[in-house]
Amino acid sequence: MIKHLALLAFMAAPSLAFGQAVQMRPNHTLPQYSAVTAANSNTGASRSMLRMAVPSVAGGYAALWPPGGLRKDTRVPSLYADGSSGTLEQIGRMADGSVQQTDVGATVAPLDTHKMMSAPVSGDSSASPVLAASTTTPRTQADRAADSPSVKDFGARLDGSSSDQTAISSAFSNNKSNTIRISSGAWPGQTWRPPVTGNTKFVDVSGYLLNPPNTSVTDYGINQGAMNFGNGVTSVTHGGQYFPNSILYSRVSTGDMDTSFEPMTSYKQILGGKSSNPQGNETIDIATITLPSSTGYATAQFNKMFSMGMNYYGGFDVNHWSRTQVYGTNWAWDNLQEYAVVVPYDCPPSASADTTFCSEYIMNEMDYTGTIIEDDRTAYAPSHRRGTILGLGTGHLIAKTGVGVTWEAGKTYHRYQMIITYDARNKPYMFRALPKGYTVLQPNGDSVSGSTQPRWTFGNGDKIEDGTVEWTCLGPYHLDIGAVISIMGGNDPANGWIERVGTYLTANTDYIYNAAIDMSEAQWDPGNEVHVFSRQQADVYDDFTADGTAAGQNNHLLGYDSSQKALTYKVNGVPVLSVKDSGAIISSAPPQMPVMTRAQIRAYPSPAKGMEIYDSDDDALVIYTAAGWKLMPLSALPAN
Repeated sequence: MIKHLALLAFMAAPSLAFGQAVQMRPNHTLPQYSAVTAANSNTGASRSMLRMAVPSVAGGYAALWPPGGLRKDTRVPSLYADGSSGTLEQIGRMADGSVQQTDVGATVAPLDTHKMMSAPVSGDSSASPVLAASTTTPRTQADRAADSPSVKDFGARLDGSSSDQTAISSAFSNNKSNTIRISSGAWPGQTWRPPVTGNTKFVDVSGYLLNPPNTSVTDYGINQGAMNFGNGVTSVTHGGQYFPNSILYSRVSTGDMDTSFEPMTSYKQILGGKSSNPQGNETIDIATITLPSSTGYATAQFNKMFSMGMNYYGGFDVNHWSRTQVYGTNWAWDNLQEYAVVVPYDCPPSASADTTFCSEYIMNEMDYTGTIIEDDRTAYAPSHRRGTILGLGTGHLIAKTGVGVTWEAGKTYHRYQMIITYDARNKPYMFRALPKGYTVLQPNGDSVSGSTQPRWTFGNGDKIEDGTVEWTCLGPYHLDIGAVISIMGGNDPANGWIERVGTYLTANTDYIYNAAIDMSEAQWDPGNEVHVFSRQQADVYDDFTADGTAAGQNNHLLGYDSSQKALTYKVNGVPVLSVKDSGAIISSAPPQMPVMTRAQIRAYPSPAKGMEIYDSDDDALVIYTAAGWKLMPLSALPAN
């Protein structure tokens, strides 16, 4: 009782704390004590509190009256007399559980100017309710922090000092998730990397990281600036030392690390149903725009590869690999490049002083450097080449494996869909599907195969019925490519649109040690009676002595002259030799017989009947007959 009265007296006395400028909230008005105050509402009962002395003239309150103790007429109601319960006990309980004002800033951290905690929470904080599937799941802040640990959680200051290595190593070794977070700062050395466990798959650097752990290949003068936080660990940097305004993805895989073609980033889009945009969809759209004020050097996409493996044929590195597999009937292009000169500029040759301002347009440029010693056989057999600038490879791998092109029971086949079937000799044949009784542009062009495989026949045009499908044999398997290099345009001179190509195939200063075009190892289709190397229109000529100058052009031409109906050889524009369609030979100069001595004529190997030679010893013509060489009698030319 005395304890509680003393406490009450203390609360009634003026307090320095309550005399401060900032009004403190009494504990008994706090929400957690609402039940206590409600139970002690004293409704319906009069209460007499300890009386204070009369206020002094100077103002304020005096001590309890009378000084030094209680008066005999001081009344304490029975509700307050019981020290084990009642208002005094409640007030004492409140006081015992309260934070004293003198503890703020000493043992208890105060709030900052933003009403936020200014010191880290230690220990296990109370569970925070998390809404999930209309229920709440209590989770501690420690559990939530473990979802994505930061190296600073383990004491790293990221000030570049070597003491950070211990803290960062602890963060990596104790990581239970896939991600480690690193904030802006300085890494403790470019060559130092923390030990990683199988849990660490990804490192997120959320800002500028000075002195990052990179991989430099100094032997080749290459500094890729790749973040190397461990073998096979992918990192992302939101702004960094090498690309401060970019997002950098990097990964270094060394030793026995096998990523098995696992990319650092993967973009996949699967399109099904009807698109709201009938023009198509894009997975990645890269746009680079140079404004008139730009420096004039920009690259929309730059693929870099430094191939340093020593595996020869067994391990090939591909800088750009494009794969397109066609399963449906959509038109498909593997690589489509569009180049449009939207604003044309003219730079005439006469403006030699302005040639530096002329534009150059290159649709597709391939630069090849290095040292390659070719196989000597390429001087006569180009198939033995090691280096190739542009290569086209064809094959029947997909048809041979039978993926998607073999017959299946109860399968729906689209009209004109093809399959491959093998005959008794295991040779592949092509068959085309159409519904039975199909007419062109029939709305439903699909049909279903039967439950058992039909009996195939392999004659061209053979019809085989199979369920609701009618198969047509198209003959032995073949892959036709209409043109390997095709140059197409919209030339329309009748309507004023003229498009020209100066040269289809050109070479500059490189030596050609074999032939400009070599088809010596080409395989010709045996079904073609005539094997044609090149085919030209009439009045198109081959120029034999051009030297890269205007004066050297068209001096020695060979071609078919449609007006003369003859193969004609022209020198400086004048026909000097023609072979007519009739076989007649017309020459602008008389023919000259070969000149030999009698001994040379007799020694001529394998002469043929009708061969004529001028005999310089006998000053006469000789002709070879069934009886051997015979002199032809000559007579003098008449005077007139």
